[in-house]
Amino acid sequence: MTARQEWYIKSVLEHIKAWEDKNNNGNRIIYCWDVVNEAASDIGTKIRDEGSNWYSIYKSDEYIINAFRFANKYAPKDVALVYNDYNEWLQNKREMILKIIKTIQSHENDDFLPTRIDAVGLQSHINMNNPLRADYERIIKKFLQTGLDIHITELEIASLTKSDAKNPKKLKKMYKDYYKLYLKYAKTDNKNGIESVTVWGINDNFTWLNFPANGQLQWLNNVFQYPLLFDENNNAKPAFFGVLEAAQ
Repeated sequence: MTARQEWYIKSVLEHIKAWEDKNNNGNRIIYCWDVVNEAASDIGTKIRDEGSNWYSIYKSDEYIINAFRFANKYAPKDVALVYNDYNEWLQNKREMILKIIKTIQSHENDDFLPTRIDAVGLQSHINMNNPLRADYERIIKKFLQTGLDIHITELEIASLTKSDAKNPKKLKKMYKDYYKLYLKYAKTDNKNGIESVTVWGINDNFTWLNFPANGQLQWLNNVFQYPLLFDENNNAKPAFFGVLEAAQ
């Protein structure tokens, strides 16, 4: 199975590189890879086993280490390798994510097939109540202590009440506050930091939070969500201009 894992990673990375060489003068279209995604269990005390075919075979974190070994072997050195996860503000989950990162880093100097990890992805599915901004800032600093860069990978700001969901001024303020925080800890030439921010959806019409399950909205008190920067008609919302104001 290890050979199959290596073949899969090798095939994907070499296919992309060949396309770049042929069609893009060797310039990158991929600047980073999410090598392993959501491997920490929700209870935060073990590797996630439910729904993971890799874990069902290895029964340990070996598949995670191998993934970063093979990604390092076949990925261009100027393409970042990332571990990505969610609910990073929950203490047990956060400690498990940090443990995974440290395990990967502990093999970076191996003589045979060393690992490489360049960044941690914090999904940041936040809402208007949780986490508190001060707590979130402490989390950012905690992950920066690993020496890795941070990618904010799946940002949206959801609402727990219908009144909040229909409050564009409150959403604007939260986006503005969070982007100020991201800029405060932005990566520079001299230090690691937040390298990228990805908002999890183009507009409110396509947010995953409104996908029904069994006739009900999946999350957040059955409140219809408007968590993104553009409305269902692709018009910029006040939250979008809050992001611009944060950068001024």
